[in-house]
Amino acid sequence: NTAAAVSNAPDSIAKAGPTKIVCTFTYGPFRGQATGVVDAAGRKSRLDLQMAGIGHVTQISDGSHAYFKFPPGLFQMKKPWIDINLQNPPTTGTLGTTASLAYGGAILMLDELRGATTTDKIGDEQVSGVPTTHYLVTVDLRKVVAASSQAARDSVRLAVDHTIKGQGGSAIAHTNVWIGRDGLIRRQSSFFGVGGSRYGFDITYFGFGKGQSVQPPPRSLVSANPKL
Repeated sequence: NTAAAVSNAPDSIAKAGPTKIVCTFTYGPFRGQATGVVDAAGRKSRLDLQMAGIGHVTQISDGSHAYFKFPPGLFQMKKPWIDINLQNPPTTGTLGTTASLAYGGAILMLDELRGATTTDKIGDEQVSGVPTTHYLVTVDLRKVVAASSQAARDSVRLAVDHTIKGQGGSAIAHTNVWIGRDGLIRRQSSFFGVGGSRYGFDITYFGFGKGQSVQPPPRSLVSANPKL
């Protein structure tokens, strides 16, 4: 049925293995395009982003940690990567702004579907030549944490709490999702506005199980507590 197709979709992506993605994003001051991989089972993702006004940025999300690699020369760092611990994130300066981007992305968008309260079928549409069904989903973010596995719950709670705060305290979100006849998500689009700014991602999924494994950068290449 409609509700099951949506709520089961994150598990279908997890079972498929590391999946390739392309996306556009607007996250407050950040906007641009990206390519990458999402490993839903391992709760990891890697995005190679082209950010307007900044250039090429690589982001690796691994549970409660997010690693960023900025263009050379943008910041005065001895090592190319920075590590943002989302359990104790910076709240000011450039790192504080960057931390807000670290909470979003493909993993959280998949998590959102577990908190679906209503699912409306919009119609049958094609995504990259693949027949899909387009749904508009209303999500109660408070339900997402409880619906997550015990192992994932802490990192899910961090992302959900940050999103609710970013939405001015509202736990209700809306997302569009396109699901193929095989149960796999082909596209998801989720945006919301706060204080005149727009936040969200529009992600297309393909190459199911064909993405490269996502690994955090070597600790020897990670800057500890850079002042940005």
